[in-house]
Amino acid sequence: MILAFPTLSPLFSQYFTTDFKGIEELYPAELALVEGSASKRKTDFSTGRFCARKALEQLGIDHTEILRDSGKQPVWPEGMVGSISHSSQLTGAIVGKRKDIVSVGLDIETIAGVELNMWNILFLESEQQFLNSLNEEDQNMYPTLLFSLKECFYKFQYPLTRQFLEFNDVEFHMMDEKISIKVIKEDYDPGYDLEKLQFQWTIADQQLITLCFLKV
Repeated sequence: MILAFPTLSPLFSQYFTTDFKGIEELYPAELALVEGSASKRKTDFSTGRFCARKALEQLGIDHTEILRDSGKQPVWPEGMVGSISHSSQLTGAIVGKRKDIVSVGLDIETIAGVELNMWNILFLESEQQFLNSLNEEDQNMYPTLLFSLKECFYKFQYPLTRQFLEFNDVEFHMMDEKISIKVIKEDYDPGYDLEKLQFQWTIADQQLITLCFLKV
C-alpha cells in the first residue's frame, strides 16, 4: 500500500510504501551489494531501491541503478541528492536536485519504539529533562521524534563531512515545535551553517517520518 500524506517539502520528490519488495526489483550490480546478506536485509534494501527509483521517476529519471559508496551511502544520479529509510512497517525515499539542495537525511520510526530504559544511551541530560517535562501522551511520541531527528541529521551530515557522530554528540532543543540543533563533539567541522538547517516531520499510521535538509 502506498501511503498518502502531505509532501514533506515541495523541493523533493518522495515515495513511501508498506509493501515490501523482493530481490527481483534489483539490478545485478545492486544485488551483488547484498549477496550473502540475511533475508530481511535483502528485503529492506530492495524495497528502499524500489522507492528511490519511484521518486526519481517523478523527476524524469528512469531505470537507474542506485549503488553505494565506500561509506555505504547511496550513489545518486548526477545532479541529484536523496535519502532512503525504513522501519519494520514502512519504507520510503526522498530525492531532490543538487542545484536546490546541499544534502538531505530521511528517517522513519515507529512511534513508542524508544523506551525509557534507552534514554541514557540516546539522549543528553538536557534532552531528558525536556522529555520528563512532558505529559504522558507526549512522552509516547516525543522520545521517538527526538531519536528520529538525530538519525535524519546524521544521514544529512555524513555525505558532507564523512564524520561519525554518536547520539550524545548532538543536542536538540524543541520549543513550540521549533527545532534547533547543536553539535557538541570536539573538532567537528561541519562546513555548513547549522542555523540554516531545516527539519520537518509528519505522522502516517503510527509511523514517524523526519526530514533534515539544507537548501543551496
